[in-house]
Amino acid sequence: MRAARVIDGPWSAAATAYEAPERTRDGVFVYSAKAHPELQGAQGDLVVSYCSNRYDFTDLVNDDSVYFPRFARVAPR
Repeated sequence: MRAARVIDGPWSAAATAYEAPERTRDGVFVYSAKAHPELQGAQGDLVVSYCSNRYDFTDLVNDDSVYFPRFARVAPR
């Protein structure tokens, strides 16, 4: 994530805003992160969504805890 006071910068250095817990599971990957400024988070938090999936389709079919969108709040630093 990068931040700026105005749309054309200057921009801050890149920083990790959130680390999805699913990323540490064997055979699982996380993708498609998107900000949702239309959703109001607590105390100015940014609401983001992301998806997780499995590299192996058979594993995906047998694990219903993976393939659905998730939402998270990212607190401002």
